[in-house]
Formats: sequence, C-alpha cells, structure tokens
Amino acid sequence: MAATAEDALGLTGHWLSRLRQPQDLRAYTLTGLLSQPEWLGWVFKRLTELLDLDEGWDSYGGKSINDRTAAFAYQVLSSPMFCVLPRPDVVPTSIGGIQAGWRSDGRVLEIEFRSGIEMDVYYFDDESPADEEEFRLSVDLTRLRALLEKFAT
Repeated sequence: MAATAEDALGLTGHWLSRLRQPQDLRAYTLTGLLSQPEWLGWVFKRLTELLDLDEGWDSYGGKSINDRTAAFAYQVLSSPMFCVLPRPDVVPTSIGGIQAGWRSDGRVLEIEFRSGIEMDVYYFDDESPADEEEFRLSVDLTRLRALLEKFAT
C-alpha cells in the first residue's frame, strides 16, 4: 500500500511542467493503459497554458497555478470515467486552483482542483434541484463517479 495519497496517485516527483507531450503523461494517469477521454490532449495544452499565469493574473492578486495542482487535475481528468462527458471548460481560480466544468440541458457539474490532492465537487440539475450536491474529495473518487453517471444520462 502506498505511504501517502500522493504516492497512490503517482504525483510524487512527477510534475506536469516537466512533461512535454500528452502521451508522456500516460504513465502518470490513474488508469494506465485503459481508455482516456478524447479531449485529453486539449486539457494537457490548457493546463500548460495555466501554468504560465503569473501572480496577479486576474488583476486582483490571483495566485499562480502550481505544478502539483495541474498534475492532479490531469490525472483525475484522464480517468476513463470522464469518457462519457464532452470536453470540459478548464479555467484558473483566484486561489491558485483549477476548475473543470460541464454544462448541459440545465445540469452543471464543476470540479475545483485545489492545491495538493483535494477537489471540491458541485452538481446541480434544474429538473431536480433537491439533488444538488457539494462536497470535498481527495483520493476516493467513488462519489464523483456516481455524479458523472448521473450527469451523462
């Protein structure tokens, strides 16, 4: 068993900014050689763009994105469970995080990757407001997988 959650996710010593091609990241995904979302190359390119943002990028003191957060976002988004979704919007957050978001037919799914290996998840459906969910995850993605299935149907 891995000593830390970072070891379990393969993050230790492997940062996104050192890698040059999307195919180089396969060794660092949660799923190895299993299928990956077709938009993953676009996500890789977008994450490298976000890594180039300087402190204050939003003119309000927005923090720059660190390598660890970008690598974690890439690893999670490369999971086959995301294959059922279209390409996400990927944007920086003012606290130095990365948000991936999907909107379709009145449904919203947002994942904010925070520093390290934490993520905040938000889900809302106009047709079923009582099913609104918001929670924090780290390594166990079981709860997120259920939301992805709900969003994709």
